[in-house]
Amino acid sequence: CESVPWLEHRDRFPIEAEGWSCRFALWRPGLGSLRSKRRYMHNPDTFGFLQFAGADQEPVCGNIQWPARYVLAQIYQAEVAYVQDAGKYSADLKPLFVEKYCSVTNGCNATDLSAVLDMYKDKYNLVIKVDNEATHCVRYGTNSNYTGGPCFTASVNMDVSGVKVVGTISENRYLNVTSSQSHKVCLSLS
Repeated sequence: CESVPWLEHRDRFPIEAEGWSCRFALWRPGLGSLRSKRRYMHNPDTFGFLQFAGADQEPVCGNIQWPARYVLAQIYQAEVAYVQDAGKYSADLKPLFVEKYCSVTNGCNATDLSAVLDMYKDKYNLVIKVDNEATHCVRYGTNSNYTGGPCFTASVNMDVSGVKVVGTISENRYLNVTSSQSHKVCLSLS
């Protein structure tokens, strides 16, 4: 890795350096501190999409699953902050809408979540199931044993532009979103 001169820049660091492999990550101060709890590259639910326009100036095509993915990722961030503080998950989203549990520092947007429950409640069918008595799920807030904690699963069922979108996320951050259309359907971004 040391023999690659352009990688010796101060904002790149090796994440794997073996005799046959050399992988580097690029870090910028605006993307989160390397020493912080919130590392940008380890938060794929905060990523966006990039679409290259064709020669014929094709229209922008938004990902039909994005609203469900976004909402579920917000719930995950708030629930994890809540369980680290309270020792249990919340089946109700309202207590999570405070800065202590949902803020830009943990990648959560309380305004957006509140809008999902209030202004857009007819679009999002949102359900949160918790099992705070469980002892087989991820246990957050420990430095030694990461298993043996309570469980939660958040699910959303939506109709987006005539397409049924169903998604779930659980405490282990497994996110699964499917849509009823097999052909490409674009989400209107206007």
